[in-house]
Amino acid sequence: ILPNADGLASLVNWANEVMQVGWTTEELRRLSCEEVEQMVLAAYDERFRPEMSQTERSLILEVLDSAWKEHLHYMDYIRSGIGLSSYAQKDPKTEYRREGMSAFQQMWKTIGQQVTSAIFRLEQESSGVIESVFQESAASHAEFQEEPDAPPASGPGQGIDASDFQTNSSDSTPPPVQPIRNFAPQVGRNDPCPCGSGKKYKKCHGA
Repeated sequence: ILPNADGLASLVNWANEVMQVGWTTEELRRLSCEEVEQMVLAAYDERFRPEMSQTERSLILEVLDSAWKEHLHYMDYIRSGIGLSSYAQKDPKTEYRREGMSAFQQMWKTIGQQVTSAIFRLEQESSGVIESVFQESAASHAEFQEEPDAPPASGPGQGIDASDFQTNSSDSTPPPVQPIRNFAPQVGRNDPCPCGSGKKYKKCHGA
């Protein structure tokens, strides 16, 4: 039995966005549930590479391991407080089994959602990475071809112009050293000290 109109529209939107199939709700409404399932599986096999199988197994194992650990932690949490159910005239063992079964079913539902989301997200990210690498490689190749041709070097030091290391004796002569001159006015020993202390120079900085 196919889902209702809203569920069918959600399926079509998801398939068109993720697998880029271009389906319509009118097209699927005429099909049976088994036929729609076969269409989804065929579109998946056509859209995604066979190499994804190994990645799928790794993702499933990782999600299973994480979900099972969370489930065990949750069961420990239930066990620690299940005794309080006796105050509500309920059997603790029955309540523990009921809560455990509900949590177990929810765990499998969460696993399916996480695995599906991770696989399709991985495929989209992989395509983006490959396209980015291709663009960078093409840009580098174009930049290399724009450079002028240079003669090949046969060994270390080839391609270096020896004139770069030639020096001119006239250019290598250093300029004459200019003497340091003091253009500050001369201060007499009895004149006020230039530092502004008010003392005579001979009793301040001239001592």
